[in-house]
Amino acid sequence: KHYHIVEKNVLHIHGSRLEKESTFIIGHGNYRDSSEPYGNDEILFPYQNANSEVIKIMNNWTKNQDIIIEHHKPFFMALAKCKDVRIMGFSYNDIDLPYIKEVADSVSIDCKWWLYYYNPKDFIKAEETARILGLKDYCLRGFE
Repeated sequence: KHYHIVEKNVLHIHGSRLEKESTFIIGHGNYRDSSEPYGNDEILFPYQNANSEVIKIMNNWTKNQDIIIEHHKPFFMALAKCKDVRIMGFSYNDIDLPYIKEVADSVSIDCKWWLYYYNPKDFIKAEETARILGLKDYCLRGFE
């Protein structure tokens, strides 16, 4: 709606509040070993148990990108004839990179890419994403 793109051409990979049957997927990609020592100082040792429990809870909130991608495989397969990819409303963080890689693997190498960004920090991350993906035909655009 905000981007003036036909809804059927948009994938809300983590769910949408506008869809009644949609389930939100929230989380992060920073799995940590809960037995990892808390700091290097022996004085902090009493906090190890509390730290381990917090890490266990946080680990329950990790996203499994492989399962999410597999769930949306029909969408990715339908991109084979796509001539234009526009990445909008995206953070360009490592946690979401597998999704863009899946898009890149699904479209033609001749596909034109538009990577939108909100601020100078996002510009740098968008440019790095284009480099990681090996995009040949892309344009970086800021939202105004």
